[in-house]
Amino acid sequence: MTPLPFMFFVNILTCILLSINILVNWKKPLAIIRLTIIATISFWYLGDIIYTDNNLINDNHTPLSIETSLMQIFIILVSYFIISSLFEKKLYMKISLSQKDAIKVEQQNHEQDLIKIFYFILYSWLILFFIAQYNSGFKVVASILPPLSDDYVNLWRRGRFGGAMGFLISTGGYIHIFLSSMFGLFFIISKNRKIKKYSLIMICLSWPYFFFGVGRNIMLAVSLPGIIAYIIFYKHSKVQKTLILFILLIFFHIWFSFVLSARKSGVAHTFKHQGIDASSYANKKHLGLDMFKELCYINEFINRGDIELKWGQGYLAQALNIVPRAIWPNKPAIGIDYSLLRGATLSSENEVSHTVSLGLIGQGVIEFGQYLGCFVVAWLLSIWSYFLSHFWHKRYNILYLTLFLVGLSLSFNCGREITLLVLFPFIFGFIFLKFYEKQSRSRNRVLVW
Repeated sequence: MTPLPFMFFVNILTCILLSINILVNWKKPLAIIRLTIIATISFWYLGDIIYTDNNLINDNHTPLSIETSLMQIFIILVSYFIISSLFEKKLYMKISLSQKDAIKVEQQNHEQDLIKIFYFILYSWLILFFIAQYNSGFKVVASILPPLSDDYVNLWRRGRFGGAMGFLISTGGYIHIFLSSMFGLFFIISKNRKIKKYSLIMICLSWPYFFFGVGRNIMLAVSLPGIIAYIIFYKHSKVQKTLILFILLIFFHIWFSFVLSARKSGVAHTFKHQGIDASSYANKKHLGLDMFKELCYINEFINRGDIELKWGQGYLAQALNIVPRAIWPNKPAIGIDYSLLRGATLSSENEVSHTVSLGLIGQGVIEFGQYLGCFVVAWLLSIWSYFLSHFWHKRYNILYLTLFLVGLSLSFNCGREITLLVLFPFIFGFIFLKFYEKQSRSRNRVLVW
């Protein structure tokens, strides 16, 4: 096996040193968010190198592209740490004594508010589920327990270039993800046995639809808020938490490998008729953790002149993606150009055969160049960290806590690409809970904003 490049070990050492610094200063405002971002970059890029056969990387990419990619990882790690430190100082200056008084009030109402919000989430999910059933033709069994039905159902089906109803259908899908993820969170953080029981029942009813689909990022979006809540808040020893997280890691590895192998025949159909042999997937490597390899491809395309820098047009298209196509018929499709370079084909209806994720670093490189792009990505990640920290420091208000955990879990998914398509559950969840808060205020309920 070809030895790993020197810069790989420099990046590993950098991650370790930055993580130690964050852990030593754990009480600082952005600590938990910064550690998550560092872990995200490490997982999607350095993890790709470890997971993939190094010979395969060397055989498919030029030494220059590999060296450049490793240097870009180093630049974004260091620049993010520095820029986020500046944001952290600014935030620390804004934390006042009045917030500490507010925390006392919020702690007293925490469980009471949690119960009210849970029922609001539950009733909203039931209403949304009925709408989804109407949209899909009332295939209830297939959407609750997919293995019991051979008929795969997409509750929020629409064309890639949807019409006037496309935006509303997509919005329903994102809210569905957000509401379903809340049940795992409530199961962990609630002290009320009744709420825990109902949450577990709803997990069993709502999560199979996502786990028997093909979107592994959606599976993570649904389950990670509860997992992160368990890590942060649950009163288990470090040994117990480590053991449970290890078991979850094995489960996700085996399940994701199975999902990938069963995509063509259907995950639920394959599970029903063939089952799943865990031992056959335990040592199997699955696709998707390819961000370092994609970064190498991007650098090669730039060096050959196959890609012209977009100078922010791609980020602008991502930001405007929330605009319905019914209002903006010629809204640019995201990620098609690069996917075509990577071998995808375009149909007569302008639908791409498959999309290829750029990775959060590769996205910045395509927009602003091989080095400036890294600083832009670090700046965007720092802004996101600063924004998310406001929810963390008001976490004793259950509304803020739920949004923080959802946002933190989606930060991990942004390793594949910084896009509203990933953050939509958080955005619509924010709007959804703001609506709840407004309704609560109108009924003279105590919720601190």
